Amino acid sequence: PWCLAQGSTPTPTGGVEAPVVVIEGGDNERHYRGVDVKGKIILTNAAPRGVNELAKKKGAIGIVTDNMATNPVVRPTPMDLPDARLWLTMRPEGKLFAFVLTPREGQEMRKLIQDEEKKGNEVRLRAWVDARVYDGRHEMVSASLKGRRSDQEIALVAHLYEPGCNDNASGAAVLLEVMRALRALIRA
Repeated sequence: PWCLAQGSTPTPTGGVEAPVVVIEGGDNERHYRGVDVKGKIILTNAAPRGVNELAKKKGAIGIVTDNMATNPVVRPTPMDLPDARLWLTMRPEGKLFAFVLTPREGQEMRKLIQDEEKKGNEVRLRAWVDARVYDGRHEMVSASLKGRRSDQEIALVAHLYEPGCNDNASGAAVLLEVMRALRALIRA
C-alpha cells in the first residue's frame, strides 16, 4: 500500500496495461516536447502532485515516480537513500493513479526501458488500483496533565499517520513517554 500515492484514482476493473515512457520532470510543457504520452504511463523523477494535471491533459493514464527529495547538506542525491520510498500525495485528489518507486528501483526501470528501446521493444506496465474517497475517522493519541495554573499550557505534537517509524511512530512514542515520565515525576 505504501507504493500507491495518496489521492490516486482507481483504474478500470481488472486494471490497465500500457507502455511506459520516461519523462524527466513532467510539471512543465517543455518536458513533453517530442514525447508522446497519450495512453501511456509516465516514469518521472518528479513528485506526482506536480505532474498529475499536465500529464492527464497530455493523455497519460498513470504515473510512476522515483522522486526522492534532496538536501545539499544531508542528502545531496536521491541515491543517498537508494532503497527508501517517499510517501507522496496528490491533493486534494489526483487525476491519475501514481505509484512510488525507490531511487534504486527507478534507476533499474530506466535502464530496462533504455535497453529494450535499443532493441526496438517497449516496456509495458500493468496497474490495478482499487481506491475511492470516503469520509472516515482520524483517531489521535492525546494526553493531558493538570498543572497549578489554568491560564497556561504546553502543547507537544508529533506526526502519527504517515508511514515510517523514524519520523512518525517514534515521535508519538517519545511524547507518550515524556507524558508518562512527567506524571511519575509529579507524583514523586
